[in-house]
Amino acid sequence: MRDEYAEQLFRRTTDVVVYSAVAMPLIVFWVATIVYLVTGAEEAPYPFSLFMVEVTWWSAIADLFKYFCLLFVLVFQFIRWKDSR
Repeated sequence: MRDEYAEQLFRRTTDVVVYSAVAMPLIVFWVATIVYLVTGAEEAPYPFSLFMVEVTWWSAIADLFKYFCLLFVLVFQFIRWKDSR
């Protein structure tokens, strides 16, 4: 019983994390576009310039790994907490 619940919990968590990974670029694009349209063209030459920072490939990949791990843990703990209620 415990192994089946753990497997089901892991599967539900990965489903949520995969859906968020697919939706996140679209959400960031739309938020950047809305900010661009609200603030006007003088403040940003293109929508993503508001979020641009000097980063290296290594730091970008390390940040993505860190945030995906954090997202996985938060979703896992939330689903576990919701199931225990």
